Amino acid sequence: MLLKEQLDKTQWPEQRNSGSVLALTQINAILSQFDEVQAHRITIRYPGGDLGNAWALEVRDWLVALGTPSDAVILEPGSGGSDQLILLLEKLSGS
Repeated sequence: MLLKEQLDKTQWPEQRNSGSVLALTQINAILSQFDEVQAHRITIRYPGGDLGNAWALEVRDWLVALGTPSDAVILEPGSGGSDQLILLLEKLSGS
């Protein structure tokens, strides 16, 4: 694992645009270290239930909109908290 960031629901902007999403230090840290050539992957661990899943899908959509290839972002249930996401940046083995 190269980087692990925690994003709390209270930090997620109510009015979202590219500027407000990029202003989040967690998103900025993940995107600044992501390298498609190095075969990096971003895993979003989310709280269970429909709301957690919807939030994770929205964050994935923002990462893709900001330039991350969609196949490099995966979702996994089990963030460990009902109001937080865990963002993991990993280098795929063999790369």
